[in-house]
Amino acid sequence: MKKKIIPYLQQDETDCGVACMYMLLTYYNSKVPIHILRVLSGTGTQGTSALGIKKCGNALGLEVSVYNVSKKIMSKEFFSNPFIAHIKLENGFEHYVLCYKKKGEYIYFVDPATGKERLKESDFVKKWSGIIIDIFPSEDYSVKIVESFSLFSYLKLFVDKKRTFIFVFFVSLFISAVGIANSYYQKFLIDQVIPKNNISMLHKLFIVLLLILVFRSFMNYLKNVIVYSLSQKMNFELNSEFLKHILKLPLDFFYNRKTGEIISRVNDIEIIIDFLKSFLVDFIVDILMLIIMSLVLMFLNFKLFLIALISIPIYIPLTLYFSEAYKKKRKKVLTELSNFESVYIEMINGMETIKSFRKEHHFYGKVSKQLDKYIVSSKELSKISYMQEVSKGIIYSTIILFTMWLGGYLVINNRMSLGSLVAYSSMYMMFSIPLDNLLMFQLKYQSAVVSNDRLNDIMDISNENLMNNKMGNFDILIQELRYNIDTKNMTNNLTVKIKQGEKIVLVGKSGSGKSTLAKMLVGIVEPNQGDIHIGDLNIKFIDKDELRKHILYVPQKPYLFKGTILENIILEDDLYDLDRIKKCCQIAEISDFIQKTSNGLETQLYEGATNISIGQQQRIILARAFYHNFKILILDEATSGLDSNTEMKIVENILKMDQTVILITHNETIISMFERKINLE
Repeated sequence: MKKKIIPYLQQDETDCGVACMYMLLTYYNSKVPIHILRVLSGTGTQGTSALGIKKCGNALGLEVSVYNVSKKIMSKEFFSNPFIAHIKLENGFEHYVLCYKKKGEYIYFVDPATGKERLKESDFVKKWSGIIIDIFPSEDYSVKIVESFSLFSYLKLFVDKKRTFIFVFFVSLFISAVGIANSYYQKFLIDQVIPKNNISMLHKLFIVLLLILVFRSFMNYLKNVIVYSLSQKMNFELNSEFLKHILKLPLDFFYNRKTGEIISRVNDIEIIIDFLKSFLVDFIVDILMLIIMSLVLMFLNFKLFLIALISIPIYIPLTLYFSEAYKKKRKKVLTELSNFESVYIEMINGMETIKSFRKEHHFYGKVSKQLDKYIVSSKELSKISYMQEVSKGIIYSTIILFTMWLGGYLVINNRMSLGSLVAYSSMYMMFSIPLDNLLMFQLKYQSAVVSNDRLNDIMDISNENLMNNKMGNFDILIQELRYNIDTKNMTNNLTVKIKQGEKIVLVGKSGSGKSTLAKMLVGIVEPNQGDIHIGDLNIKFIDKDELRKHILYVPQKPYLFKGTILENIILEDDLYDLDRIKKCCQIAEISDFIQKTSNGLETQLYEGATNISIGQQQRIILARAFYHNFKILILDEATSGLDSNTEMKIVENILKMDQTVILITHNETIISMFERKINLE
């Protein structure tokens, strides 16, 4: 039996390469989460290179060959197994698709952005760059199954609330039972009370039923309050787990993901919680009510019940028909929403530049274009829901029409009472509501599955390594270090030793790997080969938290948080040493500025510290670095925003410190102040 390609839609626009790899692995019976494929292929904010796909495939035991076909002809021999083709979209972006069949004049492929497609060969070739990536199992290939969190694994969050759910379950049953009682009240009223002119019974029934309905309304209110409270608690717990997890993720995760993409996972959590709430509260009750109402309808009139049964085999295939389309469109909506949030955040963060260059119109168009994509995808999703609703409405109306037609016939022929027909019609609605809920449940399920996949894309990523090694000696030994991005060497066979307390200046042209080396020393970036030792320990075997407890990397663009200058220096609410803070501010040459402000250390900084200059920001950040007393300080262009006199004073102060200091700079005057320099050119 010929294998089938199972479409997998990309999480965002950078994922097309790894999405194709995911489909190929599934084709060859493996299941590897997308986040692992991202790491193996080096996928970042710019997407995946062909070399990255090759490295990923080789790491998983696949043979990978990259061809650049000079004559852009899709030969049929290419299609002996699925392959990845590189194309260029109309907007100029590069893209990968998975080709799997050629039939007649058509090329059949899966576009990770849209799903299964087909194009005439002549049209496909216009988009095709000529590059194909042929991937198939090697002799050493073995099936790899890496399990992720299932959607129902989150049910553990509800375990300690089972008594509450049992209470809600019985309240739901009571509410439904009142509905059945109301239908029988109608039957009894029409068949017994009205024909016999029993006024006394009419009053009694009215009072009793009124009290029951009032009590039902109160219980319904209580149920809704409890369910809402539970869902909010679950939302908080799951969001807390997510927050704890992302705070423990390696920094390269944040370098390679868009802000909007990460934030959009909060929406996914809400969708998952809504599904689990529906499953625990409504799903079980709806199944039970469907069974009970089936028995009641059967008891009232078996012939009419047979008509009700006809709706089930019609509803089910209809549901399955819309299910897959809904899942695909839902994923696209979430992707477009994530992209929209990313460009919106980017626009807000870059507003100063936008205003300076008078590019408001350009960025309005950029954000509006992405918003339009989101709205169009949402509209397509809504169409599927509306089509399903209309289809179900037609079926429901037809069933009701047949029921009333046959019921009327039976009443006319005295084979059924009028009260029974009215009660049956009322209870058929109670039969159709849980049936409809169960069928609509699949839409919630599909939405939750998509959201769970997106959440797993982050939750499956391993935390930074946790080890028990403690650091004592802080000499640095770098041996045969090499790091490259694709084919570009950033550091090449670097060997150097830095003694504890030494002051080093790191120099080299832009792009020579200075910042990369600095990031390696704090475990942000892993070298391709070679070793880094801190004291007697290889950095690979030092816990990242332990490493960063003693080594601080101050990047070119550090961050100040909204809050006071004091809060930004101490970064915590615990007890602090005010005298030490003042001394560190003097070393960082920021004391004069702080004293001139009306509130001193309590001066409030705006979000991103936009109310002070870049130089003032850098000096506050240096004061923060000095205050926390790290054994090794790595300063990456940390004084570049200062005037030359202030910069020299700060460097003079740094040279008097006991810590090991590694300074990255292009300033020749500052370089000359250091006794030792390491040149990466």
